[in-house]
Amino acid sequence: MNYNNSGNVLLLAENIIAAGIPYFEYDDDDKTRSIDGEEKILQNNYKYSQIRAFLNGLDYFDEQNKKSSVYTNMGFLQSAFTKKALSKIADSLIDNSVTSAVDSFVLLDSNPEFACENTTDKVFLLSEKEVTDENFGFDSYEIYGEANSRIRKATDFAKSSSAYENCDEEAKLGGWWWLRSPAYVATDARNISDDGDAALAAGAYSGEVGIVPAICVPAKYFE
Repeated sequence: MNYNNSGNVLLLAENIIAAGIPYFEYDDDDKTRSIDGEEKILQNNYKYSQIRAFLNGLDYFDEQNKKSSVYTNMGFLQSAFTKKALSKIADSLIDNSVTSAVDSFVLLDSNPEFACENTTDKVFLLSEKEVTDENFGFDSYEIYGEANSRIRKATDFAKSSSAYENCDEEAKLGGWWWLRSPAYVATDARNISDDGDAALAAGAYSGEVGIVPAICVPAKYFE
């Protein structure tokens, strides 16, 4: 589909490809960071999250506000794609506003204090609004269960990295995976559950919630 009227096609991974990468690795209600002049960066801030750094190969600021280069130019983006494929991935303007953190029918609550600045990324997570939008091929957040459109299975690599997945083979369920949207408390972020429920949240420190990356590619490559 045409992503945000950009002329680019949105591609979403079919599976949970990794886990063990939290928003922020410490469970501390009082823990905030001061980064690049911005004060009180909360645990569920997507712009400065460990997940975004991992996906795009960016610097990451740890709990002591120290810059870490563990992912710098060595993230998912750099390791998962060839140079030819990289040249086809578009830079996408990512909406991290408060409106992106509620469902498409505006039934869920979101705290405006938790919204972060928009970002420009090649790889990103879907938002609560996007993952409940029928135009994206998803059901509303109130619809979930067996074979739901949001259900994603975890790869063996993701499982080896602590990804949770429902083990009931007959239930046709999947694992948990992160969204880029903050939840209703500063220590939580939205995630999709094993049955496709999009109204849940997990502690930003959780390593069991997996990653389902999205990219955009110019539509001309599909003509």
